[in-house]
Amino acid sequence: MALNKTDRQITTITSSTAEITIVTAGGTNDKRHVYSLRITNSSASDAVVTIRDQTGGSAVDYVGVKAGTTAGWVLPSSDAIRQTNKNNNWTAQSSASVASLYVVAQFVEETVF
Repeated sequence: MALNKTDRQITTITSSTAEITIVTAGGTNDKRHVYSLRITNSSASDAVVTIRDQTGGSAVDYVGVKAGTTAGWVLPSSDAIRQTNKNNNWTAQSSASVASLYVVAQFVEETVF
């Protein structure tokens, strides 16, 4: 196992309940393990955001974000939520179509041979 780098991606989800990519897939032999997730809800409505480690996969977390607030978590990068399969994206899906959800995900990349 080689932990290569850390990085972050910022995504805005606007008026949607569709599953949206928040961390793009790494290379063929890479897994991206998320260690920090912050979601800001700019709307007047609450939302629950489902986090998955691949499109259409099982939920790995649910983050409740009240209207006008920020929610999420930060872990040491060594304790990140580990991605199940190589070369997959991470997604977020809101329970409600709210004005905007701003998602910041930080990850550490692992190359697996």
